[in-house]
Amino acid sequence: FNVPYEFNESDFSICHDLVIVFLDEYPDRTPFEAMRYLIAEANYGGRVTDALDRRLVNVYIAQFFCDDAVDPAQNHFNLAPQLADSPYLVPNDADLEAAKEAARAFPQADNAAAFGQHANADISSAIEDSNSLLATIVSLQPKVVVVEG
Repeated sequence: FNVPYEFNESDFSICHDLVIVFLDEYPDRTPFEAMRYLIAEANYGGRVTDALDRRLVNVYIAQFFCDDAVDPAQNHFNLAPQLADSPYLVPNDADLEAAKEAARAFPQADNAAAFGQHANADISSAIEDSNSLLATIVSLQPKVVVVEG
């Protein structure tokens, strides 16, 4: 994101409840367009102020809230199809334990390409993390005051 946003647990909870309601109310055909709009534009999008960030939220939502995610003809849903050997596979029709096991198999460090971003995003992130770490270390240094008198 271009701007840091304060997303919180209540944002997730509202979206979770919204998905449950839509899946319960429309068992024959999932209304992905309505779900994408309410989640990307109304709930999370209501906090997003930058136009490019709003666009990014919509791209991510469109990638995950789609017919392929619930297609019974597929044996898994690829969360990062742009990667040649994507490790981000979630089994379709899995029980909770199988879904958790699939999530545990994900890499510990995510590649920027997994999110459709250029490899330079990893470099920018590492630089920002390093600057934050160094700023924290410097702030913890004892302040020395010399009084001559």
